Amino acid sequence: MDELETTSRKSQHHWLRALRPLFLWSILVLCLFAYHTHQRLSEQTRINFTVDLEGKPVGYEASATLDGRRLTSGEQVSLGTHQFAVSHQKAESFSTNLFIWYGERDLGAISLKRTRGILALEINPPGAIVSVVGGEFSLTLTNSAGVTSSVPTDVYRVDAHWANYDETKQLTVSSGTTSSLRFAPPLGAVTFESDPSGATVTRSDGRTLGTTPVMLPELRPGVWKGELRLDGYIPVPVSLSITASETNSF
Repeated sequence: MDELETTSRKSQHHWLRALRPLFLWSILVLCLFAYHTHQRLSEQTRINFTVDLEGKPVGYEASATLDGRRLTSGEQVSLGTHQFAVSHQKAESFSTNLFIWYGERDLGAISLKRTRGILALEINPPGAIVSVVGGEFSLTLTNSAGVTSSVPTDVYRVDAHWANYDETKQLTVSSGTTSSLRFAPPLGAVTFESDPSGATVTRSDGRTLGTTPVMLPELRPGVWKGELRLDGYIPVPVSLSITASETNSF
């Protein structure tokens, strides 16, 4: 009985030794197949996405990164967990964690939110017409003492017009802050009277301002030059001093 068991064990060991190379070869083939399959599927592992800023495509103006490395849509990526981020100089940044597996990953449209700030205008005396103009936002006010409004971050030009005076300023609105601008020109006024009345008052540049008797409000302090004209009479040149917060008479 012992001899039969010994013979059987020897036979088993013989077959194991014979099958070992085949077993190792099979493992090698499976490993090579798995490696080539991994390579083939990895080449197909990509991220697709588009970027828009409040509905408007921004394309190359936006910067996308994967784990801090610059990334473009359709680019091949590695498997595993990654941090994906998109930034734009005029938008709030977007970031998220992604787990990437074999195949294409379509993130769709990534909508960035426009950065905004507060624009605060103070106008004294109130302006007849005030215009605010930026690259993406504009506003026109009439008879306004000012406004406070949330606007897209940008550089803005503000034009304030009074009855006889204009002034232009510029300011930059930054994200999450209040940018203030104040117009307070020291304006004066003058009244014109003539005998006979009905004379035309013209400025030195030829602009007609009214007929006597007339008051010209909101004039810049300094020397004002013009002329009074009436048909049948010799024109009268005018040169007078305008004082802030006062009404002069001529």
